[in-house]
Amino acid sequence: RNQFGPSVWGVAMAASAALHTDDLALVSGLTETVLNESLETRYHAGKIYTYVGDILVALNPYQPLPLYTPDIAALYFKISRSDQPPHLYALADAAYQSMMQGSHPQVCVISGESGAGKTESAKLFIAHVIDVSGGQAGQRTHSLLEERIIKINPILESFGNASTVKNENSSRFGKYLELKFLRSGVVCGASLSHYLLEKSRVALQNDGEKNFHVFEYLLGGAAQSILEQFELTDADSFRYLPDGITPTPDLRSRWNELLEALAVVGFTEADAEELVAVLACVLHLGNVAFTEEGDHSSLESHQPLDLAASYFMVDSDRLLDAMLTQAIAMKGETIHRSRKLHECEGCRDSLAKAIYERTFGWLVGRIDALLAPPADADMTAASSISVLDIFGFEDFKTNSFEQLCINLANEQLQFFF
Repeated sequence: RNQFGPSVWGVAMAASAALHTDDLALVSGLTETVLNESLETRYHAGKIYTYVGDILVALNPYQPLPLYTPDIAALYFKISRSDQPPHLYALADAAYQSMMQGSHPQVCVISGESGAGKTESAKLFIAHVIDVSGGQAGQRTHSLLEERIIKINPILESFGNASTVKNENSSRFGKYLELKFLRSGVVCGASLSHYLLEKSRVALQNDGEKNFHVFEYLLGGAAQSILEQFELTDADSFRYLPDGITPTPDLRSRWNELLEALAVVGFTEADAEELVAVLACVLHLGNVAFTEEGDHSSLESHQPLDLAASYFMVDSDRLLDAMLTQAIAMKGETIHRSRKLHECEGCRDSLAKAIYERTFGWLVGRIDALLAPPADADMTAASSISVLDIFGFEDFKTNSFEQLCINLANEQLQFFF
């Protein structure tokens, strides 16, 4: 006490007591400093989960831990929260029990800094809720519907996640997944919505960052016949992928996992081929280059434009005209004005971003339709458990408008806590 002073001594004592207290809301004199010290103490003791009242704080260990085995999952099945140490499974079990006892919808909000482990936490939460709803946790075979719900994750991560400076698998969108249950407690469907996809990443990435995963998976993992069909064999030639792509066994595995997930969820082979065509269209569109000639611009090469137009099934001349000129309606007549070089490039990139954003929206909408409860399901007294997986807060040297919106959304969410 004489050496450290009363305030530091009090924090140290509180942090030490917290090692044996699973709920920090029960620690007397809880302050922000005490909270941080307590979490650090528990983290170094291998306790990554801590309750603070109704909130579960999770600290990313950045290493595999034996906390998610079937045997561990079985411990968190129809229990009281105090029966077992803090765990994400306990939160999932409590949400299901609360829904069944009161027939009230439950919502889990997952928030935190980029790289904190939100995406993995959301997957673990959903998987455990599905297991518990089947009457057994940890050891059972999933139904086709349950397998479909689980398999949406590889699809969404491929098209909506990317590597950033802080996180190699950062969600660049927010999603809201609602699991729907019959009165008996059996999951009967799901609803999915998304918001704020960081579409600017398609055309421009900050230093040390990459485009969305699906471009890597396609160029580095797809069969050679697919790459030849869509003129994608030269993986280092695309402007939207400035670092190039090197094929690896991991990328092949990721691509095959994506194709498998699409098939399980209910997409057809024709759907998958159309998705590849759209991705090829975006990549070739990015290679369209212009030169400035006086007060107007012209196309450098027709090849990338023709490829993009063919995969997008539009006339290449009309596409070129839309990028080179601007139509202005004035007093009942239309005037066509030539675009300058930077305007043509901006038009090209805006089109690529819009195509990708609408494709992502189509994906989410299709998944939502495929997972909807059957028309003959008795939804009387049905309820739900939802998960809001918010993208991570980040602060770069140069922040996009989407990142500003992401940070603002995270800031607003803190009012719940």
